[in-house]
Amino acid sequence: MSTDDEVEAAQRLAERLLSGDAERLAHSAAVAHRAEFLAAGVTPRRRPVLVAAAWLHDIGYSAAVQQTTFHPVDGAAISAGAGGARRSAMRWPTTRGAASSPSCAASNPT
Repeated sequence: MSTDDEVEAAQRLAERLLSGDAERLAHSAAVAHRAEFLAAGVTPRRRPVLVAAAWLHDIGYSAAVQQTTFHPVDGAAISAGAGGARRSAMRWPTTRGAASSPSCAASNPT
């Protein structure tokens, strides 16, 4: 999968999963747009990963994937089982650290 394909796949997934929440989808699109701008500060290989991660950062809010009601865990669960951009985006370091792991979900509700 090419890097452009990864970003497009991430965008399509976010649009599909967040289609029932126009405000959250608009937020994800705005974050992706900002990530495109900020991507100049990372290596070329990481740029599409950054943008894909921006598209996918809130997919855990989708009712279609909610299992724990902790959106980072629910989004990670759908991403971990997928390929391409979703798996690449999961490799991007998070600022939440351990709070993104299922074992910490109960102690860090949002």
